[in-house]
Amino acid sequence: MTAVSFEQGSRLIVDWEANPSSGGVKSNRASGARSPKIILCEQGGSDVIAPQAGQRWLCEIVRITKPRSERNGAIIVRPVSQQIDCSFDNVWIDPEQAQLMSVVLQNRFKNLFLEGPQGCGKTTISRSLAKRLNWEFRLVQGAQIKSYRQMYGRTQQTIVDGQVQFVFEDSPLVKIIREAIKNPDKIFLTMIDEYTRIDEDARDVLLGVIEGEDRQLQTPKPEIIHIPSNIRWMAAGNVGSGFTVKDQDDANASRWVVFEVDYMPYDAQLKDCLRKYPDCPREGLEKALKVIFSLRKISPEMHLSKCICSRMIESVTMFLAAGIEIKTAMITAVANQFSGRMNNDKSQRARVANKIREALEGKNIEDIVKKT
Repeated sequence: MTAVSFEQGSRLIVDWEANPSSGGVKSNRASGARSPKIILCEQGGSDVIAPQAGQRWLCEIVRITKPRSERNGAIIVRPVSQQIDCSFDNVWIDPEQAQLMSVVLQNRFKNLFLEGPQGCGKTTISRSLAKRLNWEFRLVQGAQIKSYRQMYGRTQQTIVDGQVQFVFEDSPLVKIIREAIKNPDKIFLTMIDEYTRIDEDARDVLLGVIEGEDRQLQTPKPEIIHIPSNIRWMAAGNVGSGFTVKDQDDANASRWVVFEVDYMPYDAQLKDCLRKYPDCPREGLEKALKVIFSLRKISPEMHLSKCICSRMIESVTMFLAAGIEIKTAMITAVANQFSGRMNNDKSQRARVANKIREALEGKNIEDIVKKT
């Protein structure tokens, strides 16, 4: 294999392995080729993420000792960012986009925001990224911190020795922060789901938690909780008229690096469904997916309150795998998720069901949209 040339200040991809003598890591492979011994420079600060054995990192060369010696010299490097495998079995995401997300998450001064329709896999993406980075994953529902008072916790009534007492209980968000403080050797990726439903006053309080050199949360006790550097923040928000979406002001929005995510493309969705339900007849599933993807295209004209998400598609696949007739499977798993009654032709449920029936009869669903 062609030898790799090294220069101070240049960058290279390093495959790290365990170093029994030091308890840390070492390497003799860079950019896919054998190399002189590679070791880490002295790192300072609690916010520095250290490479672990089995991981691949982009590193910058700090200096080279004995550059003319092939055996006794060493390449001293500074870790820049972990390189992750961006192919996931449980969710589809563009590999280049996944790598960009990992770069944002590894910078503790940046926060990641996923924007996309309901059920496109935003939470699954965040969980998968945490797993690939070997981090702890914690999920907080936006409804649990909808207002700034809910962000801190609530007073609970309890019985102690036969006496009624009122005890203040931390919110899920505060519990995660305290857990991270107690475990400084672990990194916690904290995902705030349905962020776009949180009230503006709560978002303003969150600004001090997610950004700044000295991040903190002041509770009503009163108590000031300093946010540790081993927490990485991520949030997700739905788009669409069917959701109570509160627009962010510029000051709030600028705190996030925004990524737009969408549903799986057709081929990836087909592959994912067949992986989860291998007994599903492929021909029937392909027909169902074509109808669903056509429905998605015309959903704005139909003024539907929600999107046809991957969860609905998985339910269709489940029914088909069990031998259920395709029309029954699709109306049950898709149309019944919408509001209204089937006997009311103007309801969303009935209109979606009618489009499914017409498409399955061979009619072009996009040509009949004006009949909606």
